[in-house]
Amino acid sequence: AAGVCHSDLHIWEGGYDLGHGRKPLSLKDRGVSLPRTMGHETVGEIVAFGPDVKDADKGGLKVGDVALAYPWLGCGKCPTCLGGDENMCAIKPNALGVYCDGGYADHMTVPHPKYLLNLNGLDPVTAAPYACSGVTTYSALKKVEKDLDTPIVIFGAGGLGLMALSLLKAMGGKGAIVVDIDARKREAAEAAGALATVDGKAPDALEQLIKKAGQPIRAAIDLVGNAQTSQLGFDCL
Repeated sequence: AAGVCHSDLHIWEGGYDLGHGRKPLSLKDRGVSLPRTMGHETVGEIVAFGPDVKDADKGGLKVGDVALAYPWLGCGKCPTCLGGDENMCAIKPNALGVYCDGGYADHMTVPHPKYLLNLNGLDPVTAAPYACSGVTTYSALKKVEKDLDTPIVIFGAGGLGLMALSLLKAMGGKGAIVVDIDARKREAAEAAGALATVDGKAPDALEQLIKKAGQPIRAAIDLVGNAQTSQLGFDCL
């Protein structure tokens, strides 16, 4: 299984619109070379290990196992990578499907078994997006974990927002009020278990958030990232 991320569309389009009147970021500027096989949300069956892989490196994995590939690889040698933050590598990022060939193919290579997570029977189609929207939103939720016993605010009810709702539930959180300007997305958030939704364009959006929370709001996660959501996020805290 291989998921389609919105960033894949940017690669397909040839660059990134950074907004705020800034010059678009080209693939070349980002260091992405072509041709490139995309796909960074990938689950596949292990068909072989390289000749240099030792049994101790496999972490219990074996040929035939179905695994999720962690894609956010770095150079593996700099202090950032050695500190466990390969996704932040600024020396030579090697993200699968971005800087290296990814999962939109019959086969792909992963440089080390440590980047593979055995699904142990989990549905591959459900699990594939965990490699991107999953780790993105889980990281955000972990940052506000101490406040998950209260209603939090989530801006954006697209793929990231809905993923955040499902993970929030799995983490035992009280729930979230979701803000989005699209009525259909608000409906999707409500169907996914949101405590309530608010139209971000409403002139009284802040008052609605405060009322629907029913108590002081202690955490907000902005999965949109524009000037309006950022301002409303700060204002509601």
